[in-house]
Amino acid sequence: MSYLDDEEFKETIDLAYDELKRLDHLIFVSLKYTRTADMLKQVMKRMISFYELAIKALLEFAKEEKKISEIPDNPVKMCDALKEVYPEIPDLQKNIDTYLKFRKMDKLEYESVNEYRRHVAMILDVEGEKVEINIDTVTDLYKQIKQFFHEIRMIVRKEEE
Repeated sequence: MSYLDDEEFKETIDLAYDELKRLDHLIFVSLKYTRTADMLKQVMKRMISFYELAIKALLEFAKEEKKISEIPDNPVKMCDALKEVYPEIPDLQKNIDTYLKFRKMDKLEYESVNEYRRHVAMILDVEGEKVEINIDTVTDLYKQIKQFFHEIRMIVRKEEE
């Protein structure tokens, strides 16, 4: 049976793609007109959701290909398993680091600056380090995420041949 025919994988990859489309709309439409730190927070949450689905899809694929015996239930262990199984994915470590950092930042309080202006930003204190999330930051991360999704699709197609 072709893995692309597997319903669970198709559903997960479709959900990840849907999150990517929502993320696109949030960044290029909603954030453009709203320009609030709350909107930046929503973008960050969508990025986390995308990463969770993409990681799950890759691990489901690895399980089907018998590269792993089971999918870990802990997000950090899932990321470790992914790094072990797919070291050939370009920028995998960078994407995993972004995902784990965003998971931490999602739980933190933030300060908003320049609300309703082009340079709106969320300022967070992450382990003593000031981190600024702004429109340019999320736009660059969106490009990184799109490339990561493209790499996932290429791995699935390559394994199909």
